[in-house]
Amino acid sequence: MNQNAENLPLITTASDKKLSKLQADFNAKIKQISDLKESIENVKKQSIEINQRLEKELTPLEKKRLEAHKEFATALVDAFHNLKMSKKDRETLTECIMSELWNLIHDHQQEDLIPLYNQFSELDYKEEVKQMNEDAQKSAFSMFENMTGMNLHDLDLGDDASADMDPMERMHRARIAFEEKMKNEAWEETEKRNNRKKSPKQEAKEQKMKEEAEMLTKSSRAIYMELAKELHPDREQDEEKRIWKTELMQRITAAYNENDLYALLSLRLEYKKNQMDSDSVPEKQLELYIKILKEQVIALREEYNSFFHVFNPMTKRLQQFGLGKAKQAVTRAINKEKKDIEKQMETMKYTQRTALKDPQAFKEYMKEQREQSMFDNSFGGLLESIFGGKF
Repeated sequence: MNQNAENLPLITTASDKKLSKLQADFNAKIKQISDLKESIENVKKQSIEINQRLEKELTPLEKKRLEAHKEFATALVDAFHNLKMSKKDRETLTECIMSELWNLIHDHQQEDLIPLYNQFSELDYKEEVKQMNEDAQKSAFSMFENMTGMNLHDLDLGDDASADMDPMERMHRARIAFEEKMKNEAWEETEKRNNRKKSPKQEAKEQKMKEEAEMLTKSSRAIYMELAKELHPDREQDEEKRIWKTELMQRITAAYNENDLYALLSLRLEYKKNQMDSDSVPEKQLELYIKILKEQVIALREEYNSFFHVFNPMTKRLQQFGLGKAKQAVTRAINKEKKDIEKQMETMKYTQRTALKDPQAFKEYMKEQREQSMFDNSFGGLLESIFGGKF
């Protein structure tokens, strides 16, 4: 945690006294929130930094690779029409051409290549994509239903949800919709219970909870009103101080509207320049503060974890390049990707210079492609896709 203890709204006590259990719990929650807020800010800052580095270091190279890839695919098509080859090699080359064109169209949005792809495919590209998405969605539906026990069709994925939506995006939306549905169902169940005839004990408990909720709201409001009264900028004659009070009051209002008790306490500390004395906060008030802070801890944890959720397509690329890791890890990931791209371009150029020019080299190249295809379809290929070639 970068913030020093004196910059946090902690309860302090004289050197000869110990904090009570409640006071220690309050301070622990304050430190937790400070750490979580700092972690969230760091990951947001790192997201921007990684995106800037990717745009500067990788994007130009990726554009070059794309052009090299299109040139390579065109060279394969030329070889298909111009080289003499066996039926077996022609079939292998057709598979290679379709694979390269599919990658360019599907993964890199080079839709101008669709007519060329259709010349080699028995099934029209758009029909093939539709069939592939249907199969992927069936798998996604099955996975989701096994995980949640709920049919994906029962969830609202948004007005822009379509049949050809990326399966990962569909799963991400389904997770959010499922969580929202669970919250709504829990609320409806609570409403049903509330509408049933209650016992005196239940009514007493609910009245206590209602009073407690009102007290929680009043706890934040009391701090807000205290600061608003003292910081009202319209009462300040000094222009410089008035500007400062206006800015601080805007931050206080935002914290109050977001029910951010931590921020309100921090802003009060910033203004008053003194910590809370252990005798200044009654235990009943402290209990209410701790309940609010617990809710903040839960919400902040969820916010932080959302950056690393497996179904979040927005952060998938950032995670690939070290989101949440040290700068050295990010640099290593980017440098590795740069080397991989350069190697891919060199391999394509080498193949064009050799295998697609010399008949004997072409036969060897086709043989290698068949062997690679057999491996990819084997158990070994499955292990490689899962474990990155470690087995």
